[in-house]
Formats: sequence, C-alpha cells, structure tokens
Amino acid sequence: MVERNPGGKGTQRIDGDAARPDGTAALPAALAALVDPVVGILLLAGIFDGISGFEPPLHYKLRTEPLSDDTLTLLERNGCRFVVVRPDWFGWEAPGAFAWIKRGIAQGRLVFLRRFDAGINGDWVFALPRVEKDWPRFRAPQTRDPAGFTPDEELARLLDSKATYNGATFAELYEPKRMSEISGPMLVTGWAVSPNGIRSVNIRIDSGRVQVTADLAIRDDVTRAFPWYPQNRRNAFSKLIPRPRGVPEETDLQIEIIDGSGRRTLLPDVPITWR
Repeated sequence: MVERNPGGKGTQRIDGDAARPDGTAALPAALAALVDPVVGILLLAGIFDGISGFEPPLHYKLRTEPLSDDTLTLLERNGCRFVVVRPDWFGWEAPGAFAWIKRGIAQGRLVFLRRFDAGINGDWVFALPRVEKDWPRFRAPQTRDPAGFTPDEELARLLDSKATYNGATFAELYEPKRMSEISGPMLVTGWAVSPNGIRSVNIRIDSGRVQVTADLAIRDDVTRAFPWYPQNRRNAFSKLIPRPRGVPEETDLQIEIIDGSGRRTLLPDVPITWR
C-alpha cells in the first residue's frame, strides 16, 4: 500500500502484506512516526497527498472540523483504509476523540487493530471496515501484555482515560516548556518510566554541546499511575542549572534517558530563550 502523510512528510512505500510472528499481516511501526500532529490522525490511502505550499481541501476539512459521523463518511468516500490515533497530541480534546472512537466502533465503522508504543499513551490503529474488507488479518491476537491486559482491554482503559502499558521507555518533561523564556538558572523537571528501570537522565543543551546529568528521585504518584514497572523506583528527574558560558540566548534543550539495559531514548527537542 502507499502511505501519504497529510502533515507533509511525503510519500513512503510500505509492504503492508509482510507477516508478523503472530501470523497477522504487518502494520509497520513506521505508521506511528507519521501521525499528523495537526489532525491527530494518520490517513492511509492513495488519494491523500502531502502538503508543499498548498493544503488540499480534504486535509483542511479534516484539520478544522470537529470529529463526527461526517468525518467517517468523508474518510470512507475518499478510500481511507486505516486511522492511527495518537492521544498525546489531542490534549484537552482527548475526551471528544475518545467519544468519536466509541461511537465509530458501536456503529461498526471503526475496528480496533493494534497498539504501538509511542509517547505516554501509545498509537492506536483502527481500520475502516467499509473500505478495508480484509481488516481481520491485521488485528492483533488477544494475548495478555506484562500488565495483564489484552489489546481490547487496553483500548477500554484508554477510552476510560486510564493508563495503558508501554513496552518501551516513556517520559514527560514538565519544565522548561517549549518556547520558554528563562533568566538566570534553569530548572529542569520531569519523570521517566521504563520496563528496565532508569539508569540516568541527561539534559542536553545547545544541540548537546552542554550536557548535565539530572538528579533522580522517587515519585509515588507516577508509580501509582504506572504500577507495572517494579524496576522503576527512581522515576523523577530534576536539576537547577546555572547558565553556561557560550550558550546563545536562542537555544534548545533535549532530555536523554538511559534505561537499565543501557538503551537510549530521546524526548523531542525543546526550543528555549535563555538569558
């Protein structure tokens, strides 16, 4: 199938017919990386094209209008086969998106296929069965994850605004916020969770030219929210950093997390102004 990202990432060829170890057809993890950050969904169909100086009317309509039954009708009429939902990017609109998913499933117009690890709440892949008639071959088997939930049970938790299990490192940076203006020392705070525990958290400043190791501590609220990671005791990180010499005012910060197995995870880059 041909995947075109409405967010302007271009066109990529994906072999959607490759078999997974569980015997189902592959839905590549690459789908998760191409979710449109404006719309919050990824549309897969030959008709959806990328944006380069011109926004197609279809993309504009999807971006500006609230999710509704008309959205599903529009997707079906344009041959959309799959939808990927990334809850992390919906923010305060997440309850409305969850209601849309529930309604689509109840109407038989959306079918849940599988979840990919991504961010805190994952990426959730659905088929539009009126278009993708062969959707069962993409559906994940209902085996239990390390938290004890099947994929369908994890979806029910998500739609009930509860935490779901990640098999990879995930984290949240509280401070500084994107485009923050900072004077004097900079306070960096957040939390990180991994199935393998957290070995260290590094704060990379000015494209990594300056690196500072954060202090780790226990946060009971994070442990309660994500109780399936027994190795993850020190899950909070923080550091008050004096302004280094030679760092320009317009700079950036990025969090690097090293888990207990030595695997490295980078959070998205955060532009800041530091005076």
